[in-house]
Amino acid sequence: MTIKSLITDPCTGIQAHVNDGDECNALIVATRPLKTFTNKLSFFTSDDYGINMNQNAGTGGTPEEVHDGIDSVLWTASDIIGGGKSTFNSTDQNHTAAGTKSIKNDNSPIGDVFQFAKGSDLDCNGYVSLSMWVYVDKDWKGGDSISIYGWDTDTATQIGISVQLENYFSWANYDVWHKITIPLTDMGDVDVSTTLDALRVSQDTAEGKAPKYYLDDIQFEETGTPIDYIVKPEAGTVLC
Repeated sequence: MTIKSLITDPCTGIQAHVNDGDECNALIVATRPLKTFTNKLSFFTSDDYGINMNQNAGTGGTPEEVHDGIDSVLWTASDIIGGGKSTFNSTDQNHTAAGTKSIKNDNSPIGDVFQFAKGSDLDCNGYVSLSMWVYVDKDWKGGDSISIYGWDTDTATQIGISVQLENYFSWANYDVWHKITIPLTDMGDVDVSTTLDALRVSQDTAEGKAPKYYLDDIQFEETGTPIDYIVKPEAGTVLC
């Protein structure tokens, strides 16, 4: 049984033509870009400083130290969900010249959570950002996501929102220490919390095997909020 079919433009009624020349029978179609792009020079700008990037965004003041691989006695680290994939005093890697240890996490299953507990409430109004150093040994891929968030152990409730570490450093650059600085305002209510007494780290997603990475020198910073410089598209346009 043969079904006759025609490719026809519903607006003009024009039918597509079939080329039956020497090569093969095939539709004659036109190929052209759907969109036309225009190159334009744009500057990254800050709401506070314009295009001037000569600004000091360094941290300072007296930090609240959270964890440094137990080189010092600071907040208490423990596994909350899962476990066995975190070593809180690993000697494999270390960021601080004066120390020898860091926190190792190796191929955690999705849903694993570990915690740093202060043992008392921290008034976050005195701090502006959370900083840490991260070292990726292997296997961090585009589908991997690891988050950190505030916690109140007294009420067993999350403080603010979780943020994904991969949004704050070049995760694909392996075997080097990267500094992460997260404004507390990115973490929701954390920046005004007076009841936060813990931080939790969660393996949210994994693309195949989860990464092996190290964390060191985690602390709340008293001064030194990161400065954002952004390029935005004009109204009614798309920036590609």
